[in-house]
Amino acid sequence: MGVGALVALLTHRQVKPLGSLLLAATILLIINPLWIWDLGFQLSFLATLGLLVTVPPLVKNLDWLPSVIAALIAVPLAALLWTLPLQLYVFGMIAPYSVVANIIGTPLISLISLGGFLSALVALISPLAGSAIAGLLYYPLQGLLELVRFLNALPASSVALGTISLMQLLLLYGLIGITCISSRVQMRGIFVGVIALTIIALPIWQTRLEQFQVTVLVADQEQVLVIQDQGQVTLVNSGETDTANFTILPFLQKQGVNQVDWAVAVDSQPRFRSGWVPILESLPVKRFYDLAHSEPLPTDTQAIAEAVQSQNGIYEVVSTEQRLAVGATGSGEKTTIELIKAQPPIVQLQIKDRTWLLLGDMPPDEQNQFAQRDNLPQIQVLWWSGEPLTPRLVDVLQPKVAIASAEVIEPQAAKLLQNAQIELYWTGRDGAIQWTPEQGFETTLEANRTDAALF
Repeated sequence: MGVGALVALLTHRQVKPLGSLLLAATILLIINPLWIWDLGFQLSFLATLGLLVTVPPLVKNLDWLPSVIAALIAVPLAALLWTLPLQLYVFGMIAPYSVVANIIGTPLISLISLGGFLSALVALISPLAGSAIAGLLYYPLQGLLELVRFLNALPASSVALGTISLMQLLLLYGLIGITCISSRVQMRGIFVGVIALTIIALPIWQTRLEQFQVTVLVADQEQVLVIQDQGQVTLVNSGETDTANFTILPFLQKQGVNQVDWAVAVDSQPRFRSGWVPILESLPVKRFYDLAHSEPLPTDTQAIAEAVQSQNGIYEVVSTEQRLAVGATGSGEKTTIELIKAQPPIVQLQIKDRTWLLLGDMPPDEQNQFAQRDNLPQIQVLWWSGEPLTPRLVDVLQPKVAIASAEVIEPQAAKLLQNAQIELYWTGRDGAIQWTPEQGFETTLEANRTDAALF
């Protein structure tokens, strides 16, 4: 779709933008109707629409520049303008240097593309000559890679704003459409930009000001929890590397999280701590509490401590029965975390008026021993890994809600909880489980729509 649009614009031919675009899109959808649900198709359609509709007025406004430079600036700006709302709706991320990268990289990309096409044609006649031409592309290709590495290493190379709602998405595209149709609106570009920023920023600001949300993420048998308290974020456990890369970081990005205020490592198993490395590489952590007491210390402890301190964060090893304050609401209430037992880990979390108990993998005899302890907390939420539970422990704790971070729950444990009329959730069935003071517990397996394409 974009090739025809660019050729028409560069050759100054008369184009009926909507007609040409709709014809191309219709032909593609006849070939494969399922493309309408594909995010790549949607972005391609919107970028092409931007090239056809928005590039001409942008070039006209840049007529004080040479035409080639004006086109280099107008093309990425137009594509960004039309694709940014959908990117925010799906990913919740922006790349501030993307326009600069496109402007600088376009000549290199053009040279590489044309050179590759030429080398392929020559290789049909003489493979040796084709290889020689392809070899000349090494330097522009390396230049492009170095440009990407340089921009990616700059501060704020990607910024998480959080995903926008469907209503915000429609309002933004409505505003863009009105701007393209009405010449009067085009002349008030600054005013339109302020409205667009208000549509994006105001709901995000209001949400962060008022939000208190606890989320148990889907991480197989790894117990991972995120607490969002008026823009302050607490992360409990990291899970494996894949869990961090494909579950935790995408969730935080879509929530508009650009730093973790408090990180708490409970599990001492190296496999379940490996996720801290990619998390610390992607997000700064202001304060890191390590509750993992094992002898010897986990092998990655030193690496985690150095990574936190390199970000000017604070790394602290926490002792048993030490109470941590990890967040504060506007009313002055604090979320507290207390390590009751190190191995296997048993952690008490006081979240608003709810007492949570994180229970590590404990054999039945250890569960019964723990149930005999004096002054056990009166809990509302039991959070465990889906392994067997003893009737004595459940009878002593008497939770109102039980949450299992597991694909499946041990059948006898599920039956025990159901007979005790304890509300039961597990991530394998319900997806991520969220709790808010207003709505209580909600499951997100069916409600999670941000990974899906727009249509």
